[in-house]
Amino acid sequence: MNQLEEYLAHLLRTGRKESSIRTYRSEIGTCIDILKKAGMNTDAELIGEDEIHYLMRSLDMSEATVKHYIVVLGGMLEHYTGVSLIKKMKILWNRPVRHRIFITTDEFAKMFSMADDREKVILVLGALMGLRRGEMQEIKMQDIRKDHIMIHGKGHGKNGLVSDQPMPIEVRQIIDHYLVWRRSLKGIDRSDGRLLVWYDEHRQTINRFAERSGRLSDMVRDLGAKAGITVTCHSLRRLFCTNLYYGIDGEGGTDLATVKDLMRHSSIDTTLDCYINVKDGKKDEAVRKFGQKMGSLLNIDKCIT
Repeated sequence: MNQLEEYLAHLLRTGRKESSIRTYRSEIGTCIDILKKAGMNTDAELIGEDEIHYLMRSLDMSEATVKHYIVVLGGMLEHYTGVSLIKKMKILWNRPVRHRIFITTDEFAKMFSMADDREKVILVLGALMGLRRGEMQEIKMQDIRKDHIMIHGKGHGKNGLVSDQPMPIEVRQIIDHYLVWRRSLKGIDRSDGRLLVWYDEHRQTINRFAERSGRLSDMVRDLGAKAGITVTCHSLRRLFCTNLYYGIDGEGGTDLATVKDLMRHSSIDTTLDCYINVKDGKKDEAVRKFGQKMGSLLNIDKCIT
């Protein structure tokens, strides 16, 4: 077995998904083929900075894709050498520009007013609990308790990351209302106990949302289109994070460490950089309040009279 296949077998044993293994095989294989054609080192123990620099020049892709290929290859090199060559090289990558779609609380309220019972569940799971689309799709009836939901989220391993999340009573009320319709469905149940389902009236089957079908995302986008709003499932999660941090209308904000935990992020930088929308006037308000408090502390009024 060559090094690449040996490394992929190791990843498979540690819980990586088959789809990820296929991607790694293609990406690392491409890097090795380029080095081999150039007569450069292809053994993990011998690949060094010269080989990495050559790959960065030779991979005819966007910088973000080149970075991904290099990082994936670096994972294999570290597996065999115990050293992270990519970190050691301190490569400076340009920060990618991403278009992240945020919505306001008012826009969310407009969508909610137009939603059916199932759509309302999706909306509140996203905007009142910060769930990802995949996490919503995986919720089973047995995962729901009085004021908590067991969430099966992102992460390596067969079941990913499991988290017991507190559930607002308002979310529970919306779910209970939806369950009246959910339990009225007649036919073959193929949902494996999932909370969110779609019903095939022609075949009379109750179906789960397929992992990568995009059907649930389409429902959110279509609902937004009816309301004249550009929105994605992740916009709901960003709204949850932003409102949690600032509070609704500036009241009742939450400390950043708690926000990070409720978002289930491994890094607080992700919470700050990707999920909190800058509120209009917040900088002016912050400077004004800070100045007032410091002025009071220093008795500035007395100093200038």
